[in-house]
Amino acid sequence: RYRPVPDRLVSTAAPLLQAMQETFRQFPPDADEHSLRIAAAFSHARRLALARLLLPGAMDIQSLEEMAGMARNPLNRHLRILREGGVIRRSGKILALAENPHPLAQGLLEILKTSRLPAV
Repeated sequence: RYRPVPDRLVSTAAPLLQAMQETFRQFPPDADEHSLRIAAAFSHARRLALARLLLPGAMDIQSLEEMAGMARNPLNRHLRILREGGVIRRSGKILALAENPHPLAQGLLEILKTSRLPAV
């Protein structure tokens, strides 16, 4: 039986592996689509940058647009994917990180919070 072991040289390997293992323990295979939406939300540099911009707290969409330096159409497309993945929530024109209890979402957000990578 294969047992994955995190690479000690990759600081995010252990928490990511732990989040994936917890996801597989908690959710049946027919819930994989939900996990895939979460993974997709974190699979683009612009979406990571948007989530990073929201780490300090909620902000209105115009401020996020200015800080991200993105045109409205691509911004809306990335925000839609982040919402579908349960990473952000929107209330009117205010955006904030969502409190998603899914272990993959929690693990990826924790990695994002502790990473030292600059925003894109």
